[in-house]
Amino acid sequence: GRTVSFTFEITNTGNVTLHDITLTDHLDDIYDVVIDWATSTDDATDDGVLSVGESVGGTAKYDLTQADIDKGSVTNTATIEGTSPLDEKVSDDDDVIIHLDAPSDIKLTKTVDIESLTGDDAVAGKILTYTFDIENTGETTLRDVRLVDHLHGMQGQGIDWSTHTD
Repeated sequence: GRTVSFTFEITNTGNVTLHDITLTDHLDDIYDVVIDWATSTDDATDDGVLSVGESVGGTAKYDLTQADIDKGSVTNTATIEGTSPLDEKVSDDDDVIIHLDAPSDIKLTKTVDIESLTGDDAVAGKILTYTFDIENTGETTLRDVRLVDHLHGMQGQGIDWSTHTD
């Protein structure tokens, strides 16, 4: 799978210094959610503290799932929280939508057992054995796949899914 890296810019837009700063990301299975205090715009404050106007960066990682690709997007919401000098909690959240451009495609290969058509066996009424290989050549999961063959006598034939591979 592909890994998405999220970046955050956290800024104290208020008029008092905030402490106990925490970053929470609400996307299931997100990992390595960190505030990088080394990126602080105010070298005078300690880790976990944001002075007025101070900014700091953050990062997180997420591994895309097949369900994300099938859906065509991932929505991620993060929340930053802090505490004022009067012990009042303040917070803000923001979200981002990643649109995934995953192609859907399918390939069909039809073959016939040509050995049954040689010599004296090539007679009218001879039963021919056809093989159909159906391959998902795209990135999305395909549903309700049907095989339609317009050759006379081929209608009503089903697909043997027991030979499929993932």
